[in-house]
Amino acid sequence: MSVQQTSIEAYDLIVGDLGKRQIQVYDIIERYFNCCNQDIADILGIPINCVTPRVKELRDMGFIMQHGIKINKLGRRVMTWKVR
Repeated sequence: MSVQQTSIEAYDLIVGDLGKRQIQVYDIIERYFNCCNQDIADILGIPINCVTPRVKELRDMGFIMQHGIKINKLGRRVMTWKVR
């Protein structure tokens, strides 16, 4: 079985447990390197207050974890995320 096939199978298992917005946030974190909540909100075109709770839910479920810290466009230190 190739890496791609196993990745697809793992993704299918995860998607079954998530809601629509959680899937959107998960997909952005998986696709974009070093993104913070505001980056996710900007990419999806939604308010940050729709992203932050989804990120917490994904963290609590163990699907994502903190990747690092960066300075956002407002000059604030923010956490960045990655898929486990």
